[in-house]
Amino acid sequence: MSVAGGVAPSVLDTLEFPAALERVAAHAAGPLGAARVRGRAPATDPEPIRAALAQVAELAALLLHDDAISAEPVPDIGPALELLAVPGSALEGLQLAALGQALGAARLTAATLVRIARDAPRTAALRVEPPPKELEQRLMQSLDAEGAVLDAASRALARARQHVREARQRLVAKLEAMLGALDPTDRAPDAAVTLRGGRYVIPIRATARSRVGGIVHDESATRSTVFVEPPEVIELGNVLRAAEAEQQREVLRVLRELTDLLRPRRDALAAAWEMCIAFDDLCARARYAVEVNGFAPAIGTGPLTIRNGRHPLLVPPLHTVERGSGGEDSSRRRHQGVRSHRRGGACALMFGMVGSATTTSPRVVIPNRYCWLLVASSATRNGPMIGSRIAIRFCWLKK
Repeated sequence: MSVAGGVAPSVLDTLEFPAALERVAAHAAGPLGAARVRGRAPATDPEPIRAALAQVAELAALLLHDDAISAEPVPDIGPALELLAVPGSALEGLQLAALGQALGAARLTAATLVRIARDAPRTAALRVEPPPKELEQRLMQSLDAEGAVLDAASRALARARQHVREARQRLVAKLEAMLGALDPTDRAPDAAVTLRGGRYVIPIRATARSRVGGIVHDESATRSTVFVEPPEVIELGNVLRAAEAEQQREVLRVLRELTDLLRPRRDALAAAWEMCIAFDDLCARARYAVEVNGFAPAIGTGPLTIRNGRHPLLVPPLHTVERGSGGEDSSRRRHQGVRSHRRGGACALMFGMVGSATTTSPRVVIPNRYCWLLVASSATRNGPMIGSRIAIRFCWLKK
């Protein structure tokens, strides 16, 4: 079995490729963006690689002086999108709330891509037109973050919930009065109105069951206490159940209405969701490249040249410095041999075409015909130069 590029998973594991990807994925804003990074696999077609490298380099160069650029985490709305394709289906409240969050993230992501379009046209090409903001507003007005339908979603729902509250108050007040009127020898210890089987009841001693009457809904483990619904409150309990049923019907009606509102926008929702994930994936790769201060070497058909190649897991983040004596920051980096990490160049990801040779370093082996991603480490602030040092970072990956 092999993945893209003809590389067996066992080879990738041997090269600690998943661990290298994990370092890049740590820069993602959300779990879906991180999963996209982790799911990348080696590729061999130079043209898509060059285009992707240019996209990463472009965004990384912008990140050097624009800290406001950031991806938005999005929830997994895949199952909800599948259900939207089923005629007559109704989404649950939690699914609709997630769609509302995804709409908000898409709106912010689209705005970011518009803002950087002049300086990063390749990155801006990810942008799609998000669904109307009114959809997001409607969902936010109708649902809380946990997917519970709010009273503001419908006047009928607000009225139904008011009826439920009033019916419950009347029932509980009646039961409390009856419990207080019982002889202390008939009441269970620490007796209070409670619920059993969806009905409000009072706990009494089993010996008082015949005197109180009503329906027994439960009993204690010792059978010394029974939970009864006295006959005087059965109708009040029925009124409460009817009000609750009406409330639930209205909740379902609202959920169906919101689902039907989103159904025609399913394709736009899916495209906007994909835009958010793709931008998060791209931002993670660009931020990683900025962190290691890499540059994009040229991609050609000539022999592979690696100077001072290092495995990514052996290269610490550039912002990590050792503390010198007296609390002063030391300019000495933790990894010997990485001498200059000045900011000022574009980062990047590059494919090296390996010919018949096999290149070995302390922690990485590059077999024949494998295409691996390289990142050039700049020796100067002004950008890459001929003969600049190149460190092995990780394989170039495609979706």
